[in-house]
Formats: sequence, C-alpha cells, structure tokens
Amino acid sequence: MNIIITGSTGFIGRHLLNYLMSKIPKSKFIAIYNKGLPYKQNSRLKFIKINLERNFNINFINKETIVIHLAWDYIPDYNTKDHKTIHLKHQKNFIRKILKKSPKTLFVMGSCTEYGNLNKKLNEESDIKPQNNYAEAKNLLRIYIKKIKPISTNFTWGRLFYVYGKNQPTHTLYGQFLKYKNNKSKIKKLIKNPNLELDYLNIRTVCKYIHALAFNNKNNNEVNICSGKKISLQNLLNKWLKKKLIHKKKSKYNFFYGSNNKLKLIINDFAK
Repeated sequence: MNIIITGSTGFIGRHLLNYLMSKIPKSKFIAIYNKGLPYKQNSRLKFIKINLERNFNINFINKETIVIHLAWDYIPDYNTKDHKTIHLKHQKNFIRKILKKSPKTLFVMGSCTEYGNLNKKLNEESDIKPQNNYAEAKNLLRIYIKKIKPISTNFTWGRLFYVYGKNQPTHTLYGQFLKYKNNKSKIKKLIKNPNLELDYLNIRTVCKYIHALAFNNKNNNEVNICSGKKISLQNLLNKWLKKKLIHKKKSKYNFFYGSNNKLKLIINDFAK
C-alpha cells in the first residue's frame, strides 16, 4: 500500500509524515512537494517534486493508494483572487487526475474559514459562507470532488480549525510566540483582538486525527478537525508560556469554534 502526502515539506506535512511513518512501519510513502527542502529519502520514503502548473505523471497511484492532499499555494495571502482565478484550476486538474486512478482513499484538507458564522458552535451542517478567497476556492474544490469522485474511493474533507506546534511559520500566532517568547513586551502585543476566542489543537493531535480520518476506510465526507472548545487568545498565550503573563480582560467575547462530535465518533470507532 502506497501512502501519498502532498504539501509534504509544509508545516502540517512534515509533522504528519513523521507521525504516520512511526505509526505505520511497514508501509511505503511518497511525499509530493513543490517548495521547501525535502528530507533525506530512504527505503520507505520517496520524494517527488510536482508543479501543478506543468504536466506531471502520477502513475504511482493505484486502487490501493491512500492520498492525503494538503498542498495549497498563496498562503498566507488569504484574500488574493489568485486562489479562485489561478490555483483552483490547477487544484481541480490535479484532483481529476488522481481520481481517474480510483485510489482507495482521498483525504483533502479544508478550512474552518469556509464557515461564515461567528458566535456559534459550528458543526458540519452549519451554513457555508466563505470568509475570503482562499476559503471560497477551497469550498469550490470540495463541491467539485463530490461531483466527480468514483464510488470506490473513500473521501474525507477535513475542515481544520486552528493549529499550533514546533516549527510553525512566523506569520502564525504560535510562530510569533516562538520568536518573541523571551520578550515580555512583544508577547503582550501579539494579541490584536483581545475579545476573541478560537479553537486550537496541537499539531500532534491534528496528525492523530488525520490518521484516523484517512485510514478508517469510510466515506467520512466533511469533518471538523477541532477541539470542540474555545479559548481566549490571552489564555492561550498564558498556556504556552506556562505562566500567567497576560491578564484576561472582563469584556464580551466574540468566538469561532467547532463541534467535534462527528470527529469523536470516528476516532472512537477507529481506536477499537
């Protein structure tokens, strides 16, 4: 069984590849990348560079292959129209070629920003009102996949909420925290919106959930990848610092978090 991971040199891709290689010791992995530096190849791991804008060969995919598709361009510019006008076209072409091979499973990383509702616990049936061009393009790709997916291919669309972990890019909150964790004044300035609560998971937990969603041999369709809890950004920074540096202000909070009820059922079933 081949396991293919796209976006393998990105933050999530690197963590997931290491996690799965430790959890599934007898399988072989193909790590697809376009940017970044790959790891050293070995007998179980092969790196293949693919540019979605050019012709590429995916003959290494067959009916026993599990594909985990994480790759997406133009991040962190979530508002550029290129997500919809350029990259969506390349994504559709890539997915179409994959699905013609009828892989055993296709897991695609979505985004919580496909939802448009604040101050409500969001489940998989909540309204879809994309918040930016990135989210709109992601949602259009999801709709496209569901139209062309062969019956034999298991499909999961993982709507990831917020994630943190080692080696996260500096444009993220945790990346900024790692950069300034020894500078109290700069740490305190990281919170741009003190009245906001979000739903965060550690990257290792995210990898655990992707493992279950991609390997449970079922059509999971849309699944929130989240904690099911909201936390203020002040308390989150205090948690990372392991001390109370930032004091919570007494004011009304806006929040954006997900229901993980469907996820928990899948995880519990997978663990049996």
